[in-house]
Amino acid sequence: MSDPDARVFWRRRGVLGVIGVAFIVRVAWCVVAARTPVGLHDPSAYERLAQIMADGDGYTIPGGTDIPAGATAYYPIGYPAVLASLRYLADAVGVTTSTAVLGAILQSILGTLTVAGLMELGRRWLAPSAAVAVGIAAGLYPSAVFHTAPLLSETMFIALCVAALIVLPDRWWTSTAERATIGRLAGFGVLTGFALLTRPVGLPLALAPAVAVLLAEPPNRWRQLVAPVLASAAIVCVACGVVLMPWAARNHAAFGSWTLSTNTGDNLCIGNNPDATGGFGLFPWCFAEVERVQAEGGIDRPAFESWRNDSLRDKATRWMRENPGRQPGLIWDRTKALMSNDTDGLDAAQSWGQDVFLSERQRSVLGAIANIGYWMLLISAVPGTLLLWRRRAHTALSAVIAGWLMLAAPLITFGTPRFHVPTMVLVCIAVGASWAALAERARRYVRSP
Repeated sequence: MSDPDARVFWRRRGVLGVIGVAFIVRVAWCVVAARTPVGLHDPSAYERLAQIMADGDGYTIPGGTDIPAGATAYYPIGYPAVLASLRYLADAVGVTTSTAVLGAILQSILGTLTVAGLMELGRRWLAPSAAVAVGIAAGLYPSAVFHTAPLLSETMFIALCVAALIVLPDRWWTSTAERATIGRLAGFGVLTGFALLTRPVGLPLALAPAVAVLLAEPPNRWRQLVAPVLASAAIVCVACGVVLMPWAARNHAAFGSWTLSTNTGDNLCIGNNPDATGGFGLFPWCFAEVERVQAEGGIDRPAFESWRNDSLRDKATRWMRENPGRQPGLIWDRTKALMSNDTDGLDAAQSWGQDVFLSERQRSVLGAIANIGYWMLLISAVPGTLLLWRRRAHTALSAVIAGWLMLAAPLITFGTPRFHVPTMVLVCIAVGASWAALAERARRYVRSP
């Protein structure tokens, strides 16, 4: 760490205290809530896929009653592959700890590193006081803590996004010919690629460098920057492609399409059908035929998965074309389903009601804490974003905009509260700016005669 200001910042007890508290609350929650998932939910699927991969059977589904067997790409491979690595290493050394606990340990570490990373970004882009506020917001954001225990990809995805932003040089377009900048742009591309292998909705992250240029430079300078920006974009795209292409090529060979995931059809149909509510649902209009084909048998993966994805996507897009007037209302419904509460992490830890280990009172209290914390951050993030604009904190603003843009995909498909968690963690940068400004105003008021 060559920056003397950085050395001073990271030696402050308050900074280390924020990180310590962030780690403690995550570990404490995991001690209580890291449990083997039950039911047919994403955590159970992740655990099963991790075990299959650790056993050496590849990214496949073994099949069973009414479940076609074979290669799968329904879930992007990033998160299950990491869990599989943990499972494999644990088995190799004779550790019998469950995958759920291994995942919770990893996510406690990643969640804490994310808080530290956001504080470093706050120090670089804003000020030390704002950086501490960023750390407090992200470290104690209840839903981020609750998502540490269940086997869900959000914690790892957020950590990769923050790591990519740390690697990206400030005002990178002013030093594109320097070897260090080229290397860091490539690093940004690699980390963005891994983020997309975890959650493809992270695509707005790749736009953050370009947004920073557009915000920082006046329009009369844009033409002069075309060449260095295009060269830098090529570096980022190539580095990102190196990460994504092996997985996309595997899927092209198996499914006939260059895709990161075959769940697009499901997601699009869930949000675009005659009975759509804006939230999640296994609507017969979408899935009755899928269930019939599964029950009849005669088609296995990958053919079944490819057919399911293509048919549901085509069905949903056709319905969207035929019913354009439904979209405004559905977008509002999706927004409500996405943003109205923040208890999904708490629900996920209890397998959405199938493994309830908290009392009704405990669930009520923790749910209230989750929602109060969420609304405090959301209410602070909006003026904080405007404050970054007013203060011309362009790089910070570009990262926050990327976070807000991650809400776009659920507004096209369907909303559920956990889809907004990555956004809320990233916009803690704006929250920190807002809180630091309020604290400074309060100090001035107290000191005034």
